[in-house]
Amino acid sequence: MSALELKELTKSSGKGDIIRKLDLKVEPGTLMVLTGSDHAAASLLLKLIAGLEDNDGGRIYVNGRDVTLADPQHRDVRMVFSTPSLLPQLNVAQNIAVGLRLKHRRADEIKILVADAAQALGITNLLELKASRLTVAQSQRVALCRALVSQPKLYLLDDPALSLSGEERSAFRRDLKLLQERLGLTVIMATSDPQDALTLGTQLAVLDRGALQQTGIPEEIYRRPQSVTAWRCLSTLAVNLLEGVIGKEHHALFFASGPLRVTLDTYEFIRPVEAGQRVLLGLRAENFSLSPTEGGCRITLPVSVSESNGADALIVCACGNQSLCARVGAQSRPRGGDQVTLYCDPGRASLFDAHSGLRV
Repeated sequence: MSALELKELTKSSGKGDIIRKLDLKVEPGTLMVLTGSDHAAASLLLKLIAGLEDNDGGRIYVNGRDVTLADPQHRDVRMVFSTPSLLPQLNVAQNIAVGLRLKHRRADEIKILVADAAQALGITNLLELKASRLTVAQSQRVALCRALVSQPKLYLLDDPALSLSGEERSAFRRDLKLLQERLGLTVIMATSDPQDALTLGTQLAVLDRGALQQTGIPEEIYRRPQSVTAWRCLSTLAVNLLEGVIGKEHHALFFASGPLRVTLDTYEFIRPVEAGQRVLLGLRAENFSLSPTEGGCRITLPVSVSESNGADALIVCACGNQSLCARVGAQSRPRGGDQVTLYCDPGRASLFDAHSGLRV
């Protein structure tokens, strides 16, 4: 039995469908990450599941039960927002226990549940502190504790680390992953951060304008994105999406863009292409090397910018009127104004039709 199943879920507005006949299944114990374009509607999808917004078509099943028409409090789900809403006049323990008190749970039971949740998220030392004195990171952990003590079938997290700094975000991400795995929680999380999507999700769903474009394990979607949207939303460094055309010479296909020419001998096409077809070539910055690679192609370009971050360096090369970024070792990095020869395996690239945005 799936923890969540959506069948042809639709949400409309005056200008058309925001979410269009979306089908999705989430198995128990999964941490499903929803990500995608700026118009993915992932946050709206969470609100529809929680019952905070009404859908205009389709059905919502939680643990096999049809909750499409159920009130939010009767769906057995809990939602945590990107900006936590705590009661400032209450202390942390009281904030965590609010839902339990409304359900008239016994005082001794509440005390145990609050203590266990606080320990799981490392905030035991904050239980007596007023909510008004908490940092943003601490407030978010309290909000997650409040959801945890209610023990729902499904947790919905709407970009919970959005307002956190880099170090706080990493710590929150690590603790959330450990908690989810240890307790076997079923979590659906919306995020626009590629690092969150890649490190947290056991499953990933890529959305674009309310339509589901691809689902699978994060590593597979990262390696073989089926659309430009999937490529962009998982790009942790530079996007590296170059416009060009398919060329053909002696029955061999290649990608051409200004001075750049990339052979496609090792590329695995999933759709037929023809010479002259306009395409987009995706090359991850980390797929480049300064040393020759077996079966790889060679690219020589001028360096515009070279930036070191210690262990690695990011170089930006001019490619006609476009730019191409590569990550190389900091000690051997070329400088701005140099000519650099880069090597890459076309088999690790992604090609998309320029019109449809789909992988070819």
